[in-house]
Amino acid sequence: MWWFNALDQYTEAAGDKADNKFVKEQYTALKDVVKHHMYGRMTADELEQQNPLMKGIVKKGQGKLPVGDGNSGIGMDKDGLITADDGQLTWMDSAKWDPQAKKSHPYTPRDGKAVEINALWYNGLRIMSKLADKFGEKEESKQY
Repeated sequence: MWWFNALDQYTEAAGDKADNKFVKEQYTALKDVVKHHMYGRMTADELEQQNPLMKGIVKKGQGKLPVGDGNSGIGMDKDGLITADDGQLTWMDSAKWDPQAKKSHPYTPRDGKAVEINALWYNGLRIMSKLADKFGEKEESKQY
């Protein structure tokens, strides 16, 4: 999520001197980041049903991306927010190791939609909209 912010800071600081080829390459890669967060929880049909603006962006019949095994079940929920299955997702989720159970127990479990992750997600989508405008992709800008 910080990648969006870093690219935005670069384009703002560099202004007219920004390397537009580099910015376009990063923007293109970030499109995949957005797509993978969106599909982490929904099929293309479910996503389009929830948000008609997404029609045509996703592949028809595309299944859900794999959830689990290293990604903590991270993905966009039907309300547009990022959610996760694992109670230890961010630096705020400290935990104590239980050697008998061979797992950790969070002091303050926060399964679900961590506010700082969703603030970064919202900011990332805002930045993607701005970059889509910069590269003449008006429809994509609206979708973000």
